[in-house]
Amino acid sequence: MKVTVLLGAPGSGKGTIAEKIRDTCGLIHLSTGDALRAAVKDGTEVGKQAEEYMTKGELVPDDVIVKIVEDRFDAGSGDEHFLFDGFPRTENQADLMDSGLEARGSHIGHVILLEAPRDVLMNRLTGRRICRQCGQSFHVVNIPPKVEGVC
Repeated sequence: MKVTVLLGAPGSGKGTIAEKIRDTCGLIHLSTGDALRAAVKDGTEVGKQAEEYMTKGELVPDDVIVKIVEDRFDAGSGDEHFLFDGFPRTENQADLMDSGLEARGSHIGHVILLEAPRDVLMNRLTGRRICRQCGQSFHVVNIPPKVEGVC
């Protein structure tokens, strides 16, 4: 298993760049937010744990997030190349991830840091819209929906 981590501030373009890298290089794009929502939807044991925090509006603890990631690792063949989008977010998540990768005979191979000026980040974030039904993201200027208010 190979792992590349894509880091940057919210609005720096991690998701957009991750999709391009995924499509170009054939890596498995793993967004912890997507993995978290999938675990909850699928009703996995760790998904149920996460849902308890999410329904209270609390942050999901690092160990639960890392368990969701490790479950995804274990579901594969071991030969995959994962691209993480904004994960790990904390030093504790990084330590837990390192331990989990080491136990699987792997490590983080590359880290890519995206930087953008503050005014660019603010414009991207304040124009961002997300469909409540499907989770698709839009931007009022850069990526508007085809029909206003409709995914």
